[in-house]
Amino acid sequence: MKTTLSLSFFANVRRVLLGAASAIVLSQCGLISAQAQSYTYVDATSGIGGNTTLADGATFSPPLNGTTGADNNWEERTGFASGGNIFESGGETAENAPEIRTTLTGLEPGAAYSIYVHFWDGSGSDPDWNIRAGFSSNPDANPLFANPGDAADIGATPGVLASTLTYDVPPTVFVEADRTMYAGLVGTAIANEAGEIAVYIDDLPSSIGPNNRTWYDGLSYWRVIDPLIGPTVITPATAPVGGSVEITASVTGTEPFSFQWLSNSVPIPGATNQTLILTNLQLADSGTSFSLVVSNNPSGSPSVATNAPATLTVRVPRDLVWLSTTSFEWNTNDLNWDTDNDNIADARYEDADSVRFDDRGFPLLTLASVFYPSLVVVSNEFNPYTLALGSIAGNTPLIKQGAAPLTLDLDNTYTGGTLIDGGGLQIGAGSDRGSVGSGPVTNNAGLMINRTGTLAIPGVISGTGGINIITAGGNNVANVILSGANTYSGQTEINGGTLTLANSAALGNSPILTVNSTTAGPSGGTRVTLSGGISIPETHTLVLNTVLDTARTMLFGTGTGSFTNVWNGPITVNGDGRAQFGSASGGTLVLNGNINAPNAASIMSRGTGANLIINGTVTLPPFGLVQTADGANIVINSTGNTWGTNLFANNGRWTLGADNALPVESVFIQQATDTGSFDLNGFNQQIAGLNAGSQIFVTNSSATSDSTLTLTGMSVFGGTLNEGTRRLHLTIASGIFVLTSPTALNLPGSTISIADGAVLQLDAAASHTVAALVTNGVSVPPGTYDAVNAAPFLAGAGSLIVAEPVAPAPVIAEVITSNGNLVFSGTNGPAGGAFSVLSTTNLAEPLPWPVFTSGTFDESGTFSVTNPIQSDEPVRFFILSVE
Repeated sequence: MKTTLSLSFFANVRRVLLGAASAIVLSQCGLISAQAQSYTYVDATSGIGGNTTLADGATFSPPLNGTTGADNNWEERTGFASGGNIFESGGETAENAPEIRTTLTGLEPGAAYSIYVHFWDGSGSDPDWNIRAGFSSNPDANPLFANPGDAADIGATPGVLASTLTYDVPPTVFVEADRTMYAGLVGTAIANEAGEIAVYIDDLPSSIGPNNRTWYDGLSYWRVIDPLIGPTVITPATAPVGGSVEITASVTGTEPFSFQWLSNSVPIPGATNQTLILTNLQLADSGTSFSLVVSNNPSGSPSVATNAPATLTVRVPRDLVWLSTTSFEWNTNDLNWDTDNDNIADARYEDADSVRFDDRGFPLLTLASVFYPSLVVVSNEFNPYTLALGSIAGNTPLIKQGAAPLTLDLDNTYTGGTLIDGGGLQIGAGSDRGSVGSGPVTNNAGLMINRTGTLAIPGVISGTGGINIITAGGNNVANVILSGANTYSGQTEINGGTLTLANSAALGNSPILTVNSTTAGPSGGTRVTLSGGISIPETHTLVLNTVLDTARTMLFGTGTGSFTNVWNGPITVNGDGRAQFGSASGGTLVLNGNINAPNAASIMSRGTGANLIINGTVTLPPFGLVQTADGANIVINSTGNTWGTNLFANNGRWTLGADNALPVESVFIQQATDTGSFDLNGFNQQIAGLNAGSQIFVTNSSATSDSTLTLTGMSVFGGTLNEGTRRLHLTIASGIFVLTSPTALNLPGSTISIADGAVLQLDAAASHTVAALVTNGVSVPPGTYDAVNAAPFLAGAGSLIVAEPVAPAPVIAEVITSNGNLVFSGTNGPAGGAFSVLSTTNLAEPLPWPVFTSGTFDESGTFSVTNPIQSDEPVRFFILSVE
């Protein structure tokens, strides 16, 4: 494997990577730090055999010393610039020349090269000369370069004076009359296997006048070194006695690498990783220099490089108390700190000091930079503290004491953990800043979060305090991610944004998770998200507080692939709003706990192609509504549920997982003309009504069990009832069931039962075939039935055709071998009827085959035949024939 990083700030580079058919770009329009770089200049040439062609590789033969006005072409002018010729575009208003390509050859395959484009700029008549250059064909869109004085006005990258570069082979001239050569850093690329790198050149059409043009002269290149090592970085640069530091350096080039750290130029035994960790530092370690030796084998040739060293500082930390005497800023310049507890500022902060904030100093302070204290203690009893901007880093802990709160309005990276023993800690002040570093959080006094954007708390949260998210706004405003196996025992409350649980133990021992959703709109609503296929234990109760116009999903699932997230505990829905449950596309959310919504208007399943599986009992008021939308599938496996209305919306799907999983007193309705389906899935369901239009389908998808749909109230249905592999029987127990579609019944193998006093009304003048029709408990014979001959059970213009019963075909159900015999057995034959088993060894032989054996079916229609196996026959085929 080969990797690359930015080439800024690095030294000691030799070679990188092996390209394939074309050059590999490592960086484009970057900045190379000042090094001992020596460039080779190559003049651009045209015509057959020239190094410059049109972008598609065709020969580049521009007019020589003269054009025909605005011909949108390049002109080659001689007697100018390096090598005595120049390629000019412009000189005419709005002229746009085609993209061309200069190919550098003779390079080392797989080596990295830094490339400059050389162009000229005039200074006599306020011209604006510029050029485009890049490593891929991109007409009118590659990076634009100009002289530093004009670059900002046209959105270009400033070039440098070409004369300031160091060359092995330089241009022949850098300044000519009132014109100056500039060089624009195109970037760094890898030579392909032929040792080539192509650079595409283009112009910027002028809309001003002929003095705005492109003068292109050539390219220069310098081979980059491999391995490439950044300077040693010690974090923190100053450490306290007994503390620790991390020492590292960035490395790029051809893998694999070998590492060896040096201390004062002497190898450190066992220090052979890219990162070096030093612990329990002492004053004797101060002043030690550390550097990194990296070796590899680019193109099979050993290469070794050593980076620039860094020096470690170790000091005895002081105990500082914040007085804010000089300013309200934590910095290294102002006398704001007391070292001897006499309430007189006598010190400036230095990294590794221990700092304390109490009621003596100004409580609203900013940090001027990133600081590495050895300890941070906030012990404010009366004044609320806010630390803003900057950052607290290193392995320091942060301890919050005292009755007044602390707000961290800054992004921290400290790793020593956070202890909240009093007053409470608030992360953020309403903006996108605020964090507690990456260590464990001991929360004994309350953790509040008030920030936008994403906040990840990976450390374990313990303690007796709770968590309260007070961010204002809906679920798209903020996202707090808890990914640790937490143990805290306080309650958890979300008042805005999203709380994402990325670990099954993320809620620790918190007994209640409350979601207060009071916003509306397509991106509104507070949300809790289960992420990554987790299962929240049943010891947690979810409380969803809604208002009438609450929107969006309050409990949501995310993950990758076909994921399943599970909420096992009880769910309580308060208020008169809508509680929505759902998953990202393709996911499943399982609710195992009971759902109690005594006053809620509705609950809803959402998520394109997602599944909501309800295993707990759902209790809504009689006017309550359950809805599925957005192509989501709601699977009801529980029984004893109560609500009033089942709603189809936006291709929502309903699936039964038990007999009468839906309340028997509930009715189906359709939102506007939305599509939807109701799958009985091999179970039976009684409902009080089915009122929907033409885009609704009632089905039975089970491959093993029949289903029966029973209606007990007035219904008008414009959709279709479809049986599948198994039957979908229809029973009209009471009321009138009106079917308005001519294709309403696709039930050729099913039975329709109509009770005394009930009516099936077929409005469309169409016939529907069924296997059986039962009226008032009596099966009618085969025939056609309508409002005339089957009144009062049938009404309307349509009819039912009761088909003649079709006996199942006899089959060979089983073939076994027993004691050298071949045993056939079958079913579905006519009682007492004769049969023959026909057989052949040639499957292509036309029927009828010879009779192998004969017999008769018994009274139940079954048969069995035993015959010896012929060992000299490799294969034999059999057919059952009923006579």
